[in-house]
Order: sequence, then C-alpha cells, then structure tokens
Amino acid sequence: MDQHLLTIIAAFVVIVAVVAVIVFVAIHKRRSQNLRARFGPEYDRVVKQAGDLHRGEDVLQFRTKRREKLPIVALTLSDRSSFMSRWVGIQSRFVDDPRGAVSLADQLVSEVMKARGYPVGDFEQRRLPQAGTFVVRKFEIKTSGVSRMLPLYFPKENSTTCEIAGKGSR
Repeated sequence: MDQHLLTIIAAFVVIVAVVAVIVFVAIHKRRSQNLRARFGPEYDRVVKQAGDLHRGEDVLQFRTKRREKLPIVALTLSDRSSFMSRWVGIQSRFVDDPRGAVSLADQLVSEVMKARGYPVGDFEQRRLPQAGTFVVRKFEIKTSGVSRMLPLYFPKENSTTCEIAGKGSR
C-alpha cells in the first residue's frame, strides 16, 4: 500500500474513534441527566453510597427497570381522599407522639403502596430490629417512582430528625 492510502485509512480510523467517544459521552451524560431528574436527591445519596458514579447509576437504572415491570395503578379519588385525610391526621399527631406518628405513617405508606400495586406482602419480614426502620429494598421500590417521598425517610444532614425510639437527634 502506498503512504497516501495508509494516511487516509489512519485518518478515517481516528475520525471514527473520535465520533464513537463523543457519542459514548453524550449517551452517558443524557443517562445521568435523566436519572438525576427522575430520582432527585436520591441520585446523589445512591451515588455517594455506591462510592462510584457508574455503580450508583447502575443501581438506579436497575430500580427503574424493576419498577417498570410492576403493574402500578393510580389511586381512585376516594382512596386518595381517604389517604390524604389520614396523612393530615398523622402529621398533626407528630409533635405530641413522634413515635406513634412515625409508626402510623409507615403503615399508611405501606397501604398506599399496596393500593397502587407495589409488592408489599413480605416487607414486614425485612424490617430491621428497631420498629419502623426499613432495609434498603423497601426504600428502593418506593423511590423508583416517588422521589418526592425521600425527605420523609432520609432528611438532609444536620436537620432535626426524630428517631423511631422517640429521641430527637441532630
């Protein structure tokens, strides 16, 4: 082969490689943006917990795919109204009885999830020793489509929280 043809082939290979890298980076960036928009503050928490951006995003992508397989339905208006009314009542009890309110909120969230079609039958077996504390699997299913609920279970650092035992912590 002559030198001119080798130069053309090398240039073509370089151009293809550059285009492939640009496409790869663009796809990864779009995936990150979509996951961040879908999961909100949970995105940062999972990536930090995973210790690596790619592993954290893989966890979130797995949750997304798993949730897409679930037969989730919207609440009826009467169920929604009932749940909202109970939620308001639970919130009003929190100051006087934080432990009881958290326990009732836990029950209500489980009922809402069950009414929507989430698989909640075996969650009681997955609880940690302290009442009302969930293992991550229950949390993952909830957050797959309802990232707005996150502040209820994972408050920001340095915010006042109430432990299940009823003690305040900072």
